[in-house]
Amino acid sequence: MRVAQMLGGCTLSRADACSTSASLSGCSNLSTVVSSNGTEWSSLVRNPWSARGMAQLVNNATHVLLTGGCRDGGRAVEDVTWSLAAIDADWQPIASGAALGPVCDHAAAYFDPDQGDEIIVSVGGVTSYEDSSCLGVTVVFASNFSVVFSSSSGASSVPPRRRGHALYSLRPRTTSLLVLFGGRDEFGQFMRDTWLSVDGILWRSVTASSELNRFPGRSNFAHFLFGR
Repeated sequence: MRVAQMLGGCTLSRADACSTSASLSGCSNLSTVVSSNGTEWSSLVRNPWSARGMAQLVNNATHVLLTGGCRDGGRAVEDVTWSLAAIDADWQPIASGAALGPVCDHAAAYFDPDQGDEIIVSVGGVTSYEDSSCLGVTVVFASNFSVVFSSSSGASSVPPRRRGHALYSLRPRTTSLLVLFGGRDEFGQFMRDTWLSVDGILWRSVTASSELNRFPGRSNFAHFLFGR
């Protein structure tokens, strides 16, 4: 199995990456590298997009998408989404990807629901790294990026707004699930709640049980899937 990774990122003005007063500078833009074992890496292609940090890579069986990110100074980039369709291909711009809007420090995932078309779900984030006002939930069709749902346009059962969190697409048994957890809110408070959704629109909290809520609140943490 191959692993794809984008190299780049930005430098924080202070060591505390979780501080709302930190700012971004010195964003770099290196090449995309691939590996078959996680220890030996080779350069695939030089990245064509502008330098950025705190972007999101999401993937399904055929594509990898780059969404959002912050440029030097902390403002979210406003360019198109970029797509990598094959391991030996070049990144291609998707103009319609702008439907996700300028955002960084967010979480995004491809999702194939049990009913309906494949979608891309983007949750939270900010339009500037130094901004304290977090965004909500946006759902778009993966085929054409037309907006299916935005929590800013109507009331729904959605998680509290946040940044620096994690979002996964899982199929633990017979039902596809989106799992959201962690991050920090608009007041800088670390969160440790967990939310589930089967469509990206309606969500339910599953943190009432202490068994699901043992770890301290956190944001901008490393996370991975295993046992798939």
